[in-house]
Amino acid sequence: MRRIYIYAWPLLFLSLLSSTRSYPVNSIQWVDLFETISTFRNNWRRTGQMPHPGPTGFHVAWAFQTSKNIFSSPVIDSAGRIYFGSQDDAVYCLDAAGKLVWKFQTRGDVDSTPTLGTDGTVYIGSDDDYLYALTPDGKLRWRFNSGNDIRSSPLLLSGNIVVFTNFSGQVFAVQNGQQLWKVDLQGGWSNAAPSYDEGRKVLYVTTSGGTVAALSVTGAILWQTNLYVRIQTGTVPLDRDGNLYVATQNGLFSFTPQAKRRFLLSQVQSSMMPSFNHDNELVIVDRNGTFWRISAAGDILTSRKVAQAESYAAVLVDASNNLYFGSRDDHFYALRPDGSQLFKHNLGKDVDSSPVLSPRGTLYFGADTGQMYAIETR
Repeated sequence: MRRIYIYAWPLLFLSLLSSTRSYPVNSIQWVDLFETISTFRNNWRRTGQMPHPGPTGFHVAWAFQTSKNIFSSPVIDSAGRIYFGSQDDAVYCLDAAGKLVWKFQTRGDVDSTPTLGTDGTVYIGSDDDYLYALTPDGKLRWRFNSGNDIRSSPLLLSGNIVVFTNFSGQVFAVQNGQQLWKVDLQGGWSNAAPSYDEGRKVLYVTTSGGTVAALSVTGAILWQTNLYVRIQTGTVPLDRDGNLYVATQNGLFSFTPQAKRRFLLSQVQSSMMPSFNHDNELVIVDRNGTFWRISAAGDILTSRKVAQAESYAAVLVDASNNLYFGSRDDHFYALRPDGSQLFKHNLGKDVDSSPVLSPRGTLYFGADTGQMYAIETR
């Protein structure tokens, strides 16, 4: 018995060690236990779910000042460093205490949210038409000229293939700075961060004029439809079954992965993309500041006025289904799962940057004040 006991402990230790290093988010992207939030909305399905509790009050741990508005959402690496862009044409890297580590200058607004590669490469777009690949210490690795503004957050496929959209309504796949393929969509510009169903190996993108398209990883158009409505924030989140949800200024649409329309809720008119809570329910704030909680089948569960204006910042959902978002009424909000107010704080200017939440409970977001904020519970 003693010999078995001695041999079992190393195996148990290795098992525990491997189980604490990483864990799946929606079974599609691996996130380090410590601080890694490597892409827009936390995963390739763009759900906005975080498996950690968020703050219950608004306490500014620190605020870092840039010289112009911040639309970009932050991402976080395994060392706790925060990466984001600003309309002062720069990409920033801060340490966990909010101190500048490095700054990379482009020649246009940086509204794109970065995506971090497994090797630490920072992929981000700029209004100077370039997609940039930066080393972890802020040096240029390569850049690619797409011919128009890039506000999309890149999707990273295996082999470091980067997929993104631009303001010509085009979808690009680039590897090591070289174009692999390009797809021209119909119906206006695109700022969509491509969403990805890894099981089906299908990408989803939209354009401002109402086009919704499904693409293969080789750039083939699998299907394409035009809703003939305005899509402001074009990222399309996917639920557990791969159904997609498109927020428009004429209502909330849902489609199956095969392009069959599931429902249209015409009363839910939003510039914000929906998010999902941990019960697979949609949560969204519309153009009038009304909060909606909706089942995946399209049943309205909650409707509550929570803000005085619309938002371009998507809702973040913490482990308790509490909700966090910024609004164009100059406030940052936290709501309980039923939509009742947990707290709100007036920043004096719009908040268009979607928040992220670290495993340590720190909330990060940018605002039109030009500041990146870190919010903690006292």
